[in-house]
Amino acid sequence: IGDIPADDGIYTITIPEQADINYIVVGSFVSNANNWNFDNDQSYAIRGKTTTAFTLIVREYAAETQSLDFDYIIFKK
Repeated sequence: IGDIPADDGIYTITIPEQADINYIVVGSFVSNANNWNFDNDQSYAIRGKTTTAFTLIVREYAAETQSLDFDYIIFKK
């Protein structure tokens, strides 16, 4: 993901094809910055699930430069 834009971030995450959209995305941000304090000022939600992708929407709370990865796992409901 890198740096979250100041006006929030919207990311389409492509996933292996699922049987349907009845799945749960559990995710975690990974801090890569030298100053971790810039990387911990965010929250996220998932929306727009399809069988091959979901949308990650991210809110930034501080106008600093982040260096983030987003790790996730998908669970079938």
